[in-house]
Amino acid sequence: VAARMLYSTCVIASLWVHKPIPLVVTSLLPLVLLPLLGVSPAKSVAATYMSDANVLFLGGFMVAAAVERCGLHKRLATSILLRTAGEPGRLLLGFMLATALLSAFMSNTATSAMQVPLAEGVIRRMRA
Repeated sequence: VAARMLYSTCVIASLWVHKPIPLVVTSLLPLVLLPLLGVSPAKSVAATYMSDANVLFLGGFMVAAAVERCGLHKRLATSILLRTAGEPGRLLLGFMLATALLSAFMSNTATSAMQVPLAEGVIRRMRA
C-alpha cells in the first residue's frame, strides 16, 4: 500500500510540476488513482474533497465568478469611485463599506472572493 501511495504521489506531483494537463484535472486525480490502486476507499477520498470548508470556498468562488461574469463588479467599482472621488482614504472606506454590505448577505469567504474582481475593476477604472 505504501509503495502504491508513493507512486500515485509521484505521478500527481510530476503532473503538477510539468503541467501536461490542466491543474484542475491533476488536482482531481487522487479521486481516481487512490481507489483504483487500492490505497484508500473512494468514499474516504471523496469525503476529503467535500469537507464543509471546501464547499464553503467553492461556493464563495462561484459567487465571485458570477459577479464578474455579469459585470456587477464594474458597476460596484464605478459606484465606489464616484462616491469617493478616488481619494485613497475615502477609497479604502468605500471598500470597507462595500465589504460590510456584502458580508451582511453572504458568507465572509464569498465576500472576500468578490473583493478581488471589485478591486481589479477599481484599478482599471482609475487607469482609464
